[in-house]
Amino acid sequence: MSDNSKIMASVRDAWRTEIASARMYRELARRAGDTQRDILIRLAEAEEKHAETFAARLQAMGATPGEYRESFIERARRWVM
Repeated sequence: MSDNSKIMASVRDAWRTEIASARMYRELARRAGDTQRDILIRLAEAEEKHAETFAARLQAMGATPGEYRESFIERARRWVM
């Protein structure tokens, strides 16, 4: 694997992590009270902005982040919460 491929894989992983975090915060916000809900929504929005930044970096390198597919573990974590 070339250095450029390693960098792209790392940026793609970071993008995926940000998307997963945003989804988790949105799920927590859905279940939270009013005060916590606002904070959690802001956190989700921040994670989504981070994901956009990583997607832009990938595009600058000539790649795309691809389609986000939630893993079984991610779904289970959201369900357990």
